[in-house]
Amino acid sequence: MQNNQGSINKLFEEHPYFATKFEPQFSSEDLEKIGVSVPGMESLPNGYIKLYPEDFIVEEVTPQKKICTIEETPSWEISDNPQARFIHATIVKKGIATLEALMELARNLGIYHNRIIRGGLKDAVAITSQRVSFEGVEKEKLEGLRVGTIFLKDVSYERYPMHIGNLYGNRFTIMVRSQESIEEKDFTERLKKLETEGFPNFYSTQRFGRRLGAHVIGKKILQGDFEGALKEFLANTSPYEMPYISMIRVQVQDNWRDWAKIYTLYQKLPMYFVHELRFLKSLREEPNDFVYSLRRNSDLTKLYYDAYVSYVFNKTLTNLINKGERLPKVFPFFGDSKEALEVYGPVLKSEGIDQTKLRVTEMPFIQLRRGTVPVVIFPEKVKYKVLTEGVVLSFVLPKGAYATTFLSMLFNLREGDPIPIWVKEDQRNLKEEIGELEKELSETKNQDVAEDA
Repeated sequence: MQNNQGSINKLFEEHPYFATKFEPQFSSEDLEKIGVSVPGMESLPNGYIKLYPEDFIVEEVTPQKKICTIEETPSWEISDNPQARFIHATIVKKGIATLEALMELARNLGIYHNRIIRGGLKDAVAITSQRVSFEGVEKEKLEGLRVGTIFLKDVSYERYPMHIGNLYGNRFTIMVRSQESIEEKDFTERLKKLETEGFPNFYSTQRFGRRLGAHVIGKKILQGDFEGALKEFLANTSPYEMPYISMIRVQVQDNWRDWAKIYTLYQKLPMYFVHELRFLKSLREEPNDFVYSLRRNSDLTKLYYDAYVSYVFNKTLTNLINKGERLPKVFPFFGDSKEALEVYGPVLKSEGIDQTKLRVTEMPFIQLRRGTVPVVIFPEKVKYKVLTEGVVLSFVLPKGAYATTFLSMLFNLREGDPIPIWVKEDQRNLKEEIGELEKELSETKNQDVAEDA
């Protein structure tokens, strides 16, 4: 494996083109791939985010509307019950994804990673904070714990563990580096309009994977084309990956169903092809049993299905906006209920989906949810400051809403590689620039997700 990596590094040095990476952006072309197409977005000023992790701060807001701050000082006064079974803590991390951070903590504590439960996922290229719960660990081991760019604080005993969705939302403090100087009067007017009228609750690019194609895999799963779904994931090339990665995927296409050969191809970059190797393991255990492979990797399979659901939501919302129709406060969750089919039926029909077969019987872990999801989101506690590099914004969004969707209503966004030449690279302390922020929210005006099952 080390020899492979050495050879690859030498290849990249001799042929830099093979290592060139163009990441998904928020241009009108990229957004259209995920079902978002709203007139006027392409004329917005150019903005770049996440030049440094310090440019993108995400602080979780608890169901009690308390802010999990990123500073080392306590977020609030701790009062706990030592008789309670579960221990909660605020995890603060920098430059690492949530699941990777939890794996690092688990290794350090000598416990299984499923003993650490979180309410949501936070950005990797960022500084973030969120509540997590631990089981089977002494409180003393957690207090003041540091692992790399991760530390814990606000450790307390609680009666119940965390669960997915156990948060109100997030407070974002973000630097948008702009190409042109920000015209403060015009920017203020656009921001005020979004505060009073809200913005459409589109699912953003993060939902669709680094190739912007997770929904294509999900559609094939829904249609029962299980081999096609796996081939789409394992072998489909993308302009958002390095040419060297695309070259490997072309070889996967040429050697399809030769799982041993494909395994050796992925072993050239095992850290990049982590999920691909997971599927390959199950395909080698049960060759050509594609249902078995998808079931064995149920967490990923469900993510792909959910990505397609998100695409249908985006397309439905886009169609309403482009028809000039008044947006409702909520949509029903995707499903086969009469209410859901009335909303999503036109898009499903255009997609060639059989509306009587929205349940994947081979994948019992994929459940259709009931309840509602907000259609319009109102940014709260909005503050901003114009700088020479661009603008710093602070705002609160409820869970399930994307900061990048909100920012896409203000800027033609860019992030990742290649970094535009117009980006000004001066680093700022965003908290100092934006001024004092609240530690607790008062009343909020967003429609919460209502779920019956």
